[in-house]
Parts: sequence; C-alpha cells; structure tokens
Amino acid sequence: MIKIVIKIIKRRNKFSHLIFFFSLLLIFFLLSMGNCVVDSKDYRQLMRDFVGGISSYSKTINPNFIVIPQNGVEIIDDSYLSFIDGIGLEDFFYGYDGDDLSTLESERKYLLAFINKAKNAGKKILIIDYCYTIGKMDDSYEKNNQLGFISFAADHRGLDNIPSYPSQPYNVNSNNIIL
Repeated sequence: MIKIVIKIIKRRNKFSHLIFFFSLLLIFFLLSMGNCVVDSKDYRQLMRDFVGGISSYSKTINPNFIVIPQNGVEIIDDSYLSFIDGIGLEDFFYGYDGDDLSTLESERKYLLAFINKAKNAGKKILIIDYCYTIGKMDDSYEKNNQLGFISFAADHRGLDNIPSYPSQPYNVNSNNIIL
C-alpha cells in the first residue's frame, strides 16, 4: 500500500495531496483495527436500568406518574415492561425513509413484534406517523386504529404545529382526563 501512495505522490496531479491524506488515514485505520478492545457493556440493559430508575423514583413521589419511552422498542423485555406504562413509536406506517413515504412492510413487521409484546402486556401504544397527504393521514389513522394503537399523523417532523387536517383530532377523547 505504501508503494501505491509513493507512486501517487510522484505523479503530482492536483489530487495527489488529497489522495495521500486519505491513504494515510486508511493506513492508520487499518493498523488500529488490530488493537480494538471489545466493549463488554450491555447498553440495552443499561437503558432498561436507567428507565427503571426513573420510573421507580418518580412513582415513589407520585404513584400516578406515567413513563412512556419514545422509540427504542428493541430493548423491550419483561423487566422493562414492568417499569413503563406505554410505548411511543415514530414512523410506523409513514415517515421511516422520509416524510409522506410509506414505511417498508418488513420494517413494520420487525417493529410490530416488539410493540405487540408491550400491547399484550396491557401497555398503551402511541404512534406518530409523518405524513401530510390527506389520504395518507387517513390511512395512518385507520391502520393504527385497527391495531388498537393511539395515533397522530404529523404534517411536520418538528411537531411544531397542529395540523389543519383533520379539523377535529382523530378519535378525540371527550372524557375528563384530570385525575
């Protein structure tokens, strides 16, 4: 590899300095791979413990405190489910690869395996789909409702507005929600 780098330098074209720099970077990277230390931390368990700590602490202060983590459904297990009251998930039907684009069915099936475990444990599932076409918003609401999920079709990923459609929120709750 070093002989190739030297040949490139001798050619002295306008890209030789850039190629030389990236070649050195590549050599450094490849040589450093032999000294890699495998990190033995279980980051999924650390996150479960972190959320569990928040839940335990908060519920000692207020037993009605609700913990609903957003995304990260891959860490769901029985112990994690004992700490949470629901799951928030983005991009389930729309938005995974871009706003107003359908999420691939393979991705939905993968996520559904995790969120069904939470749903079957009695947890609420809250979905945010990112779509702005009226037909896709309707589709999002209908499909999520069929699965028993509470959903919101957001027309801005920043969640910085209340969409003008629908004029009244889908499945609006008319009950008093104050405890």
